[in-house]
Amino acid sequence: MKYKINFIVLLISLCMAGNLMAKMETQTGDGAISQNTGQIPVAEMTEKAEKYLNEMNGILDKVLAILKETRKEKDVIKLNCVNDKLTAIKGLIKVSEMGNISFKEAIVKDDKSTIENEFTKISISYQKIKQLQAEAEACIGEMAVYTGETKVEVEMDKVAKELESEAMTESGGEAGVGGTSLGDEGDISNPPAASPFQ
Repeated sequence: MKYKINFIVLLISLCMAGNLMAKMETQTGDGAISQNTGQIPVAEMTEKAEKYLNEMNGILDKVLAILKETRKEKDVIKLNCVNDKLTAIKGLIKVSEMGNISFKEAIVKDDKSTIENEFTKISISYQKIKQLQAEAEACIGEMAVYTGETKVEVEMDKVAKELESEAMTESGGEAGVGGTSLGDEGDISNPPAASPFQ
C-alpha cells in the first residue's frame, strides 16, 4: 500500500513538473525554443498565433487531399495510416482554436500567465501538426511496399519431378501423392485430405 501511495505521489509530481516546463517553454518563429515568453510582445504573440492557426488549417486541407487520394487507391493500410494522422490533426486544431479564444480573453484581462500558457499551447500544437503532416505524407509513400499483386512461384527439385513423372507413367496419367494430380505446370490441383475423419 505504501508503494502505491509513493508511486502516485511520484507520478503527480512528474506531471506537475512537466506542466511547469511546458509553461516555461514556447516556440519562436524560427523554430528555436525560448525559455521566457514574457520577452515576446503580446502583439507579436497575437500575430504568430494567427499565423500558426492559418497554417494549421492549410495543413488540414493538404492532409484531407491526401486522404481523398488514398481513398481512390482503395489501399486500407494507407487509408488507416492517413486517417490516424488526420484525427490527431483535427484534435490539435480544436485545442489550438480553444486556446486562441482563451488567449484573446487573457489579452483583454491582461493576464500574462494565461497569455503565455495559451500561446505555448498553440505553438506546440503547430509544431506537432507539422510533424503529423510529414507522417501523413510518409504514409502514402512508405506503405506502397505492401501493395500490389502477389506472385507465388513454386520450384520443385529434380528428384521430386522424376518421382512425379514415374508415378504418372505407372498410373496412366493420374499421379500424385495421396490421390492428388499434378498438372502440366506442376501445381497441385487436388490436395490430400487433412484428416482421415472427413
